[in-house]
Amino acid sequence: MPKLIANVKETILKNAKDELYANPEADLNLRNIAKKSGIAVGTIYHYFDNKLQLVATIILEEWNGVYSAFLEKEESFDSLETLFKEIIKMMNEFSKSHRIIFNTYSSKEHSFNNGHKMFRTAIKNLIKHYLVTKEIKYDESNLLIASELIIRTFRDDEISKEPLYKTLELILIGGNNNE
Repeated sequence: MPKLIANVKETILKNAKDELYANPEADLNLRNIAKKSGIAVGTIYHYFDNKLQLVATIILEEWNGVYSAFLEKEESFDSLETLFKEIIKMMNEFSKSHRIIFNTYSSKEHSFNNGHKMFRTAIKNLIKHYLVTKEIKYDESNLLIASELIIRTFRDDEISKEPLYKTLELILIGGNNNE
């Protein structure tokens, strides 16, 4: 009779996260994770297609926590410039705390870089939420462009941020500056 383990997926994620952060430069060892979780390696594949999906799920869970915390403080931002500064600050902090993992896994499989789309969509949603909450008229078609610009420039120290904030504002609201 097969053994029944409660919360298998959560147990796998916890043990994978522990291993990932204990040695972020090493490749995750699914055998170790399975052993710590009290399951067979094949059971991991029941929940995750591959190791990369497991790592991406861990990072996504952490990003969701950062995202939720950001939404809670977003109402206090008094301008689009403050919003952009805070988004860039958040992206820098998240990127720095996960840099080794990003570097380890982005070189292994190109699809890990598709997480970029997830971050771009999240940034777009943060900006849209702010604009809607503050009742600022904006150009919906330019939300992705502004989000992409933030992602492409947030770590680039050669790009002066003040002109970037003004450019983002122009992209989003043009002459409709009704803040």
